[in-house]
Amino acid sequence: MDNLTNDYYEHGVENADEVNFRSAQKTIGSVAMKYFIFSVLTIVVQLLYSIIMGICIGATGHEEWMEESWFSFSIIIIPLYLVSIPILYLMLRNNESKVPADEKLSLGEMIKFACMSFAITAVFSIVGTLVSSLISTLIGVDVLDNSALQELMMESDSFWRILSVGILAPIFEELVFRKFLIDRICKYGEVMAIILSGVMFGLFHGNFEQFFYATALGMLFAYIYVRTGKIYYTMILHAIINLNSSIIGVFMLKIVNDEKVNELMNNVENLSINDIGGMKDGLAKISIVVVYYLIEVMIWLAGIILFALYTKKIRIEPREMEVPKGRRVEVGLRTAGMILFIIFSLLMFVYNYWSMTMK
Repeated sequence: MDNLTNDYYEHGVENADEVNFRSAQKTIGSVAMKYFIFSVLTIVVQLLYSIIMGICIGATGHEEWMEESWFSFSIIIIPLYLVSIPILYLMLRNNESKVPADEKLSLGEMIKFACMSFAITAVFSIVGTLVSSLISTLIGVDVLDNSALQELMMESDSFWRILSVGILAPIFEELVFRKFLIDRICKYGEVMAIILSGVMFGLFHGNFEQFFYATALGMLFAYIYVRTGKIYYTMILHAIINLNSSIIGVFMLKIVNDEKVNELMNNVENLSINDIGGMKDGLAKISIVVVYYLIEVMIWLAGIILFALYTKKIRIEPREMEVPKGRRVEVGLRTAGMILFIIFSLLMFVYNYWSMTMK
């Protein structure tokens, strides 16, 4: 038996809360430190990969390759999915893990959670946009128009978006921020595990445009995983959200920016019946966008209503080593590992916005 278990048996049940607290502090601190190392490693490997690939491509005389979609997405795929995440998994193997539950969701429940996910994304995207607008005012740069993510989504090939954003990201991000994390800390309390999963997921995105909806979605996905223990449920929901934004959403934005659509919108007041015949292509495209956003709004409203109704059904169960309510913040946020993870993530926020001012 370890020292914590010995303390429990030596001093009796009255010290159980203290034993749980110390165990949680040790475990969460250890896990968070490994996530800090993982975050730093990801940036370092991406930097090294970019430098090495730049030298190799430069040697071939095909510098234009660095502007292509495959290169941009390879900077994400290879360092993160093939190097950093496998190393994180190896580091976490020494931390005891346990699947939190074993329940199933019906198709109807999955549809409800999908609607809630869309609603959460929409509502908290507005918050992110407002915060980004405030930052734009402070630094004198439109952070939305200068977002590297938005530029990558709009200009990249759809194949690489589907592979990276629609397939690989949901699989690996759910493993990292739900399964790997929650399996190791849920025994200290479901609420704490859900909050840490969401906040760490949001911070890892490195910008306020995504932080709020990623945090909220992360908490919803964490709750689903805590209640079911089935990581493929959250992978599916994550993939639906990502594919909608990176494929369908990008397609709609391209339609909105289409030359014929802009021409039609700019001259709508001067159009006559005779002009409409020559604008059929533009009208068709506008109709597609209108129908899409009408459907989106209906799903958002349904999701908000479903979420409001579901709050009455939220089930939080006590765990075997539950940390007392008054000490959860101390355990969750005041370990060296978590402090380092938060500081490094915030530095990435600062760097991302500073880099926009340098363009």
